[in-house]
Amino acid sequence: MPHFANFPSVFYRFGNELDPVIFQKLGTYVDIIDQVKDDITSYADYTILDGERADTLSYKLYGDIRYYWLFYYVNDNIREEGWPLTAQEVFTQMEKYYPHQFIRTLDNWFKSDFKIGNRATGKKSGAFGDIVQTHPDLGQIIVNVENSFTFQKSEAVEAGFGFFNPDTINVQAFGRQYDAVHHYEDANGNYVDIDPLQVTPSLVTPITFSDRFIAENENRKRIRIIKPDIINQIYSEFNKALK
Repeated sequence: MPHFANFPSVFYRFGNELDPVIFQKLGTYVDIIDQVKDDITSYADYTILDGERADTLSYKLYGDIRYYWLFYYVNDNIREEGWPLTAQEVFTQMEKYYPHQFIRTLDNWFKSDFKIGNRATGKKSGAFGDIVQTHPDLGQIIVNVENSFTFQKSEAVEAGFGFFNPDTINVQAFGRQYDAVHHYEDANGNYVDIDPLQVTPSLVTPITFSDRFIAENENRKRIRIIKPDIINQIYSEFNKALK
């Protein structure tokens, strides 16, 4: 039975349509699941394996795919953020969300022409593109590189379009945008500030955008599942309450 089959129906107007149609009231709320969410005897912990879908996991645990939607009701994280991605999907999404290149420099460029919208050009690599983000607190500049080249370590990068006395910085580190540092942490996992004009101390750990993206996806894999011996009871009571 489809999950929404027992939801009450209402008249609903989609988009710019003039005439309403009968449609399930998706915002219907039943507190049956809330009654068991905090009852430790009703559920067990589970880690979703790479490539497992909600329907296949339902069949694996309960022998029936129709319970798949209960994973979302029991776990706020996957209901709000979505089912965890596969390893390949993680990489694809990172390339989509963070498609540019970053430059890390120890030079003081904060009042120079290295501003959003200006052109950055590598004098040795030939990489060039518009600056799309700046992170002065981390000494990082994000560039939408328009050719197939990449910036190189220790090369000079100019800002502007080659007019008189362009501002120049030296590249201390470079790479894909998702490998840029999001923040630094101490040994206890606390955020710490750095001096962007100095070499980063070895006592702090750089956390990149890819580190955070992968960690958040891993967190979504750790879920609670309703125990098989009561799954049918919960399912039946939920649908009974809807009716």
